[in-house]
Amino acid sequence: MHFDDEIARVFAAAGLAEEVAAISQPSGEYDWRNAEGRTLLHFDWGAAGPSGWPEANMFSQPQLESVLAARADSYPNIEVRRGWEAVTLTGGCSPRGTSRRGTRTSNATPCIRSRPAGPTAGGAGGS
Repeated sequence: MHFDDEIARVFAAAGLAEEVAAISQPSGEYDWRNAEGRTLLHFDWGAAGPSGWPEANMFSQPQLESVLAARADSYPNIEVRRGWEAVTLTGGCSPRGTSRRGTRTSNATPCIRSRPAGPTAGGAGGS
């Protein structure tokens, strides 16, 4: 799997720079070759990107999920519900989740919601 320098910056802002660096490595150079071995495209991602982190980083998804789960587990106010899908937001920030196991409602405050794309009351588009 791959993440770029912007995602590396987000991991660092979340205090995960060391943990993520330990399970990933910068990609360096990358070539696309044809059947004869001729280079069609060459990418050199060894340098730091605009965010100051390597432009391309390779990692194992299960290892990254373990790092993220450990961080979430370190907060007493975070509850991870694997296998559930939030299908509606009702009453502000009370997600209603469903799975094969049934339906649950949670008080998730503060919550993060995306706005629908398109014009808003102020006339500007949102996303």
